[in-house]
Order: sequence, then structure tokens, then C-alpha cells
Amino acid sequence: MTFDIEERAQAYRCARELQDAGLIVAEYHDLTNPEEWRVITDDGREALKRGALDPLDAVLGALSPAFIEMRRGAWRAANSSLPDAQRQAAHSARELVNQPPRFGAGRRGQSAAKLLIPE
Repeated sequence: MTFDIEERAQAYRCARELQDAGLIVAEYHDLTNPEEWRVITDDGREALKRGALDPLDAVLGALSPAFIEMRRGAWRAANSSLPDAQRQAAHSARELVNQPPRFGAGRRGQSAAKLLIPE
């Protein structure tokens, strides 16, 4: 498997975000490149089990796992260099804003707005 420069840069950004979120940490075993080898944390394992990387994923997943994938798809499109990527990202983001409130209204005896906005 080979990656082009854009894909390597995206992987680096993703790893940095996961590390900032405490889901992975550098293991510091390699003396020549200590921060480049990472391991998953207990929080990272729990996030994988839940299928939710952050509180917004958890709320979206409670409504429908499809919303988590929609969010990830919007980010993938936003980070892509394909010609139509920005339009695709905007469309996915718009759907992500519009669908959960309609989908979740009336579930569990509360409005979707209460699910999405903490009190």
C-alpha cells in the first residue's frame, strides 16, 4: 500500500487529533523518532467500542449510527482535494444539521434539540 503526499499529510493530522483527544499516545520506545510510534489508550479502546470518538458522536449515535458516518463523510470530503469535494462536504454538513432534529423529535419523550443541546 502506498500513500501520496496528501494522504500522508491527512494521516498525520488525524493522528495528531487522536493524540490531542487522548485516544492515542506516543510510546517513546524508539530513540531516533520517539513520538512517531503510538499506542491506543484505554479511552481510545472505549471510543472504539462505542463507535463514538467524542460527545457529539455519542449523541448522533444515540439517534442513529448513520449520523456518525455522515459526519465522518463530511470531514473526509472537506479534507479531499477532488474537484467536487467542497460541494460534497457542504451537502453532507447540511444534511447532518437538518436530519438529526427531524429524526430524533419525539424519541425518548424529548425533542431532538434537548438531545443535541445539553442543559
